[in-house]
Order: sequence, then C-alpha cells, then structure tokens
Amino acid sequence: MRARLTAEDSKHSAARAAVESMAMANDLLRQARRRALVDRLNSARSRRDAALRRTADRLREQGREYDKRVEQLRLQRLAAEWSANQRSAQMRRALQAELALRDAFMEVLQSEKEVLLAERQEAKAEAAAAFPGYKKALRKAESYHREILLVLENLLASERQQRIRADREAEQAQRDFNNLAASMVQDRLRELLGRVAREDEATIQRRSIATQPKAKRALVAQIRRVLGLP
Repeated sequence: MRARLTAEDSKHSAARAAVESMAMANDLLRQARRRALVDRLNSARSRRDAALRRTADRLREQGREYDKRVEQLRLQRLAAEWSANQRSAQMRRALQAELALRDAFMEVLQSEKEVLLAERQEAKAEAAAAFPGYKKALRKAESYHREILLVLENLLASERQQRIRADREAEQAQRDFNNLAASMVQDRLRELLGRVAREDEATIQRRSIATQPKAKRALVAQIRRVLGLP
C-alpha cells in the first residue's frame, strides 16, 4: 500500500513538474512576444519621428525658399520703380532741354522777325522799281533760309543722338542696378531710391535753363552765332 502511494506521489510530482515547466515556457513565450511587440512599436515610433523630422526640415526649407522668392520679387518691384523713376526723370530732362531749345529759337526768330519783314518789304519795293538783282537776292534769301533749316535739323539730330545715348546709359545703369539690388536690403534700397530721386530732381532744377536766365541768354547767343546773326 505504501509503495502504491509512493508511486502515485511520484506521478503527481512529475505531473506538477511538467505543468510548472509548461507554465514557465508559456511565460517565457509571452515575455518574448511582449519584447518583440515593444521592439516593433519602438521601431515604428522611430520611423514616425524620423518622417516627422524630414517633413519639418522640408517645410522649413520650403519656407526659406519662399522667403527668398518674396524678397527677390520685392527687390524686382523696387528695381522696376527705380527704373520708372529714372525714365521719368530722363524724359523730364529731355523735355525741358527740348523746350529750352525751342524757346531759344523762338526768341531768336522773334528778334529777327522785324528785320526779316523789313528786308521783305525792301525786296518788294526794289522789285517794284524793277531792280535787276531781285531774283538773285531772292535766291540768296532762300539759300539763307535753307541753311537755317539745315542748322536746325542738325541741332535736332544732335539732340536725338544725345537722347539715344542717354537711353543706353539708363539701360546700362538699370542692369547695374539689378545686379546691385540682389545684394541689398529693402530699407537701405528704399533710402537709396529716395535719395537718388531727390538728387535727380535737384539736378533737374539746377540745370534747367528755365530757372537760369544767364544760361538761357548764353544759349540764345550761341544759336545766333551758329545762324550767323549779329
């Protein structure tokens, strides 16, 4: 009887040992699975964080590129405004020069009007008296008038050449400015544009013949010398 109980106890002990061994194996398996799951979660989190960092870096880079583009467009707009101001100032200078030249010619013609009328009346009187050299004098007067017109055309052609040269200089200045504008900040550029505009306006006022009677008289005298007038 005792031997039978001993054998049963041995079986029970072996069964318990087998159950405990199986439970331990299950625990180890669960722990291994848990560690694998944790590793996968950590790996997924790392990949997500890396993707977020790359996205943030890409957005920052796009923001910098956008800021650069905005600044470039702003500088281009300021350059266009400066160019427009330059062209406007150039047109004003050319217009003032043309008006001054026209006023000077009108003054010369007005001063010579009575002389020309008197010469015409005298020529008519001489023609009425059957003056033999009337036709010759008339041809001489016509030649003289053609010379005056030629001188005027030459002066106007010279003025056009000066305008063309000024346009080319303005275009070169515009190209130089565009190269310079890329390296300048906005506030400094605005200050420079304002100062240039003020200096141009002051230069126009200083050089305007309309505001300098002495220069206008000198121009009138020069025109009279070119035309051979006393």
